[in-house]
This record gives sequence, C-alpha cells and structure tokens, in this order.
Amino acid sequence: MRIVFIAPPRFNDGRFVEAEDCCSGLTTTRVLPAMLLACASEAKRAGHDVAFVDLAIDSPSALRGFEIAIYSLEWLSYAEIYQALSQVCLDIPQIVIAAPPGHADDYAQLSPVPFCVVYSEPEKVVASLPLGVAGLPGWRTEEARGVIWYDGNILHHKEYLPTCLHELGPVDYSLVPTHYWPHYTTIIYQATRGCPYHCKFCAWGGSTITDTTFRMRPAAQVTRDIEQICKFVGTAKGRPALYILCAQLTTNQSWLEDFSAAMAMVGYPFVSNVNLREVTDEKLTLLREAGAHMISAGLENSSDALLAMLAKPYTFDEALAGIRIIGRSGIPFSLHVRSGFGETAEEVRASIQGLRQIAALNSNNIKMNLGPLIYQPGTVLERDAIHSLTRHPDYQNACYWWAEAPHEAWLEYACEMVQLRLSSRRNLRGYPAFFRQAFSKRLQDG
Repeated sequence: MRIVFIAPPRFNDGRFVEAEDCCSGLTTTRVLPAMLLACASEAKRAGHDVAFVDLAIDSPSALRGFEIAIYSLEWLSYAEIYQALSQVCLDIPQIVIAAPPGHADDYAQLSPVPFCVVYSEPEKVVASLPLGVAGLPGWRTEEARGVIWYDGNILHHKEYLPTCLHELGPVDYSLVPTHYWPHYTTIIYQATRGCPYHCKFCAWGGSTITDTTFRMRPAAQVTRDIEQICKFVGTAKGRPALYILCAQLTTNQSWLEDFSAAMAMVGYPFVSNVNLREVTDEKLTLLREAGAHMISAGLENSSDALLAMLAKPYTFDEALAGIRIIGRSGIPFSLHVRSGFGETAEEVRASIQGLRQIAALNSNNIKMNLGPLIYQPGTVLERDAIHSLTRHPDYQNACYWWAEAPHEAWLEYACEMVQLRLSSRRNLRGYPAFFRQAFSKRLQDG
C-alpha cells in the first residue's frame, strides 16, 4: 500500500504543529517529528511503499498518488489542523494518531469522519495495516487493536496494545527528503514511553486509557539513530537542536552508562528530562559526558501535601536534595512548577516557602517554569477531579483548568518573580494574566 505520513502545514500566525506521544502544542520553530517517523519506519519494514511529506515545506501536490494518509493531531488545535489536512487529502482515507491519547474520542467524531483514530502504540498499529486498500475496512473492524472509529451513531473502541517502544526497529531517517533537513530548527527523538511513576496529571504514567508500563529503547539503538541524524545534518554550527523525549533518562543506571559511552563519540548536544528522586552525582556526570547541555525536571510543587495529592514520588526535601545535585553538576536546568488543583491558602504559602528555599541555593543554572495544571482527558487527575473546572481562555478546544482564581499569595509571588510593583497587581487578576506574567521567568528574578 502507498502510505503518506504527513506533518501539518504552518498555521496562519506562523507557528508549527508539534504532535508527539505526550508533548503537543504549537511552536515557533519547525520540528522534525519523532512518533510519525517511527510509524513510517515500521510501515516500511512491513512492506508498504512509504513517504514522509512536511506540508510546512512542500506543497499539497506532493500527496498525489497515495492510497492512505496518516498524521498526528495535537489536542489544543486539533479542529483547525484537521480541517486543513482533510481539505488537502480529499478522497484519501485518513488515519489520525491521537496525541495525547485521551482526546481520541474527540478526534474520531471530527467532520468529515476520519477512517479511524489510533490511540495506542501507533507504530505497531500502523505496521499491521494490510498491504492492499481492499483489506482496509476489515482491518479496522475486525483486526486492528488500539483504534477508535465512529459510524455516525456510536464510537467503536478496540482494546489498547501493551507498550512496545523497546521492540521497535531503528528510525529510517532516509525517509526525510534531502531538501527538508536545512529547514528544521529542532529534531525530536523518543527514547522512552510510559513512566515508572504514576503522577495523576500525566498523559503517560497517570493515563487511564493506555498501558502505563515504562519502556526504554535500547541505548545502542538510540545512539545509532542519533548517528543517522548526524549523517544528514552534518557537524557544522547551526545544526538543529536535539530534544530526547522521555519520562526521564535517569531511571536505569546501566542504560545510562551505555548511552553515555556511545554518545560521547557522537558529540551531538541534547536536551532531555530527569527525575529529582533518581539523580546522583554519577548520573549527572554521565549525562554531561553524553552531551546533555540542558535538562528539565518536573518538581510540580514544593508542598508535601500537594506533592502527595499529585502522587509525585518524593517529598519536597527529597526533591530539594536532587535539585542541589543538579545545581552542582553545572548543567543548566529548568524546574516545572504547577498550581491550580484545589490547593488551600495554607498549601499555597507552603509552596511559596519551598520555592524561596530553592532560590536561596543561589545556583546560577536554575530556571523555573511556573504555570497552571491542565486537566488532560484520559488522566487520573481529570477523571477524579472534585472541584469545578473551566475552559482555558487561550484555546478553542478542550483544555480545562481549575475554575477558581489563584490565591492572593500566588499573585504576590508572581509580582516578586517578574519584579513588578505591587500596584500592578490589578494586571494579574485571574489565571490567564497571572500565568502570562509569571511563565518561564528566572527564579532568581525574585
């Protein structure tokens, strides 16, 4: 079967679509996708005639002659993306990959109705496609697992597949047309799927609709795939930034040792994630030697009560110990801090006190990313929410957060962070203004 894997066109405001396993949104930089290319690689190994077309680079005429189109939808702008792609795909059956999987039901009911939506282990699902178009209807209704389709009356769900990332073959980067490579600012590579920790808000470990088992691609394969990327982008300055998508690279010591030894020979700097409970001086040294030039960690909060509410795998003191270890490693890092999940005024004050303890470390390599917690469909947090939620004002599609305004203490802290005069607090009323002001500011600015 002739299958085209499509990266969506650029939005009218100049932004590009990022639609990965758990990371989705619109970005100002052109991104080479990870999951979509992994799906294309598995389909090619299964015997299909496969092509990758980026409609932010190529024209829709590149889609001619294909029998089926496959692409990912990201959940904040899925209706707009789908409208654009369904117009250029015309009569080509469309298979949609749900990113994250919690929105698959919404995607399946779009108009015109897609052939089906893949919400579980898309690489393996795509590899199971029949070789001929004539077999497609039977594949959807009888054989394929991990898909949803809508018949105009009801949604049909097939059970999800077990996590399979560790079983996949290499990503075939020769599928990327040669003239595409100079356009990409960022390259995403997915090294893990699932998570060993089941934080309630997470689209991976805290999912209620997918297999949450944590799997890592073999370290040797990750390195070989990145070597293949190097072959196409070269070694000159200005090559695309590499983001290794993962729950964390610090879970398996022996994996990290193998990865560090191999990546030291490749010499491609990268950004990735770590877990604050897992970090040690030795692991940070291995990451630095592997090429990590920026890392991030999901602190999420600095109140023990709120960390427990989110099912985070550590206390604040344990997280602070990890922050100290990363601080002395010299690797720049960012901490993700979230609020807006029913916290009391007392819990907010405890959170702020913890953030001030972090600031007191006086480490020059710390940044903090402060924002609201989003209740993603398909997560435990969204399923078990006991307080009222409201739509996020910045997005047209299903994006919900806590309906209450932030506590006064958060507003005062936001003023500290961005060095605003307290008389400007009227500009910070409500979540939208507060988080627009506070987002991604340096912790030391307070």
